Amino acid sequence: MNVKFLFVLLASFIALGCNDNMPPKCDSQETKALLNKVIKNSFNNLGVTGVTHTVTGHDLVEKHEKAKEYLCEARVVLHASNGRMTSEVINYSVFLDENKKGQFFVQIED
Repeated sequence: MNVKFLFVLLASFIALGCNDNMPPKCDSQETKALLNKVIKNSFNNLGVTGVTHTVTGHDLVEKHEKAKEYLCEARVVLHASNGRMTSEVINYSVFLDENKKGQFFVQIED
């Protein structure tokens, strides 16, 4: 999906804490911060207002060492300004940029 690809490009982040072999783990502070930015950017790009979110339960689903990637899942709770809440489990990947050392991406998967 083109919109998600745009979010990945917007969501690049230089990680001082990741090593050369693998990106930061699913529950690292760097990954959590970047995932929150990706979610916020997706709401902004879709024109969604009056909604805040929290993300909990960052868990590893799969580790792909050859691809230098983690597949992760987390629960996103959406809080509407009218007091309504909803939650959904999302999958996201964390992977290294092969062209720039120390840079990684977070992408929400379908």
